[in-house]
Amino acid sequence: RFFFLTKSIDSHLDFDIEKAKEKSEQNPVYYIQYAYARCSSILRKFKTTISKSKTNPKSKIPNYKLLVHPAEISLIKHLIKFPDLVKEITSDYQVQRLPFYAYDLANSFHNFYEKCKVLDERNPDLTSARCSLVQATQIVLKNSLNLLGIKSPERM
Repeated sequence: RFFFLTKSIDSHLDFDIEKAKEKSEQNPVYYIQYAYARCSSILRKFKTTISKSKTNPKSKIPNYKLLVHPAEISLIKHLIKFPDLVKEITSDYQVQRLPFYAYDLANSFHNFYEKCKVLDERNPDLTSARCSLVQATQIVLKNSLNLLGIKSPERM
């Protein structure tokens, strides 16, 4: 389904069945689902370890001003595009834009994950802010996958 949705109605489709079966970042569906599962894993760990530790954030409300790393900013910029993208798709019927957006968002999230330590018991305020960013990413990925008719696995 994903591969069909990446093409506009008037373009030719080359479908690679082997690529669709791959469990690697070469398969865009797997790559997006893996980002969603990674978000779920981070949030589970946050709930079971960090949030129950002795070093809790100073406030229950995350301090988003702490999100200043370029990878965090890039991820935030990707996230804020989602509502407008969906609105535009409902007007222009360019559905193929959604799978590309989801892939780009997953890529931005993986980059953020590689460059920013999300769970850090020594910095609970930053951890809280970053986990909120992970949760926002998880929500947008889930909504994107849902609109594409693709499952959102909690674990992979």
